[in-house]
Formats: sequence, C-alpha cells, structure tokens
Amino acid sequence: MITLQPVNEDNFLAVCALQAGEGQQGFVLPAPMILARAYAYREQRASAYAVCAAEGVVGVVLVEDMDDKPACYHIAELLIDEKHRRKGYAREAMRLLLCKLQKEGKYPRVELCVKKANSVAIRLYTSLGFADSGYNDPEAPDCLCMVRPL
Repeated sequence: MITLQPVNEDNFLAVCALQAGEGQQGFVLPAPMILARAYAYREQRASAYAVCAAEGVVGVVLVEDMDDKPACYHIAELLIDEKHRRKGYAREAMRLLLCKLQKEGKYPRVELCVKKANSVAIRLYTSLGFADSGYNDPEAPDCLCMVRPL
C-alpha cells in the first residue's frame, strides 16, 4: 500500500535522493529538478507529492493547475526510484492522484505529455483511461499529449 504525502521538510531529502532507473533518463526530470519545478510553478498551484510505501519514499509526482483553455490539471512528472520499479507503485500513485483530483473537483479533466519513445509509460497511462488528445505541441514534437476525463 502506498500514500501520497506533500513534499515537506520531513521527506524533502528522501525525495531528492530518488534516482530514475535504467532507460528512464531522458523521460523524466531528476528529482531535485522536479522539486525546483514545483517551486517555480507555485503560482500555477504546482504540488509535489512524495510517493510513500512501507520502505519509505519510493517516488515523486508533480501536478499543476492549468487555467488556460481548456482548463485542466496537468501531471507534469512521475518518478519512481530505480530500486522500486516494477512493483506497481507508479500505477497506484496515479490512481491515488486521480482520485484526489476528482474529489477536489476543480477541473473536469487531466492532461499529461509523455515522450513517444516511452512505451512503458504510454501503456500505463492508457490503462488508466488516458487517450491521445490530438494536440501536437510544436515545442515538444517528440511527445504525445494525453487526456483523461475525471
């Protein structure tokens, strides 16, 4: 079982120590950069959550509010530490986050962008109800933009 905990002074160093696994570099930012992005985008109400399991902090997820049309939540990053991959933590973290966002109810949908080469992440997001939005971001032509209603 896992939980999502706001990143704070108690778990900050454990989050910073997270490492992307083999083959994941280039698909996800390093953990300290994820936290820096959360800070830099705080005016967009960016929130970083530590993904916690019995072993302690096993990952981090970053979500932002997007007020531009169409307004939505934007999942900017999901990192599960290399020692904890293939245990279902990414799927469970996403399920928990989607439930949290649905309960919050600020927006009717969630968007994310994933590198087209990251077939593992695309399969995960598709299995959770995300689909190709049809939008091609000219600033990220190597990414697939996906959307899911809440």
